[in-house]
Amino acid sequence: MSEISVVVPVFNEAGNIVALSKEITSALGGETFELPIVNTVHGFLENQNITI
Repeated sequence: MSEISVVVPVFNEAGNIVALSKEITSALGGETFELPIVNTVHGFLENQNITI
């Protein structure tokens, strides 16, 4: 289990999630972390595959 959690609420941001996750990964400099991405509107990310 990670000691660092970065919780990211999203709303209409599917196109930015990959870039954001790369920025967070870079900022944490190799630390192990979890990155839960929380949809703030039901169904927004439903049926979308996002590879990070």
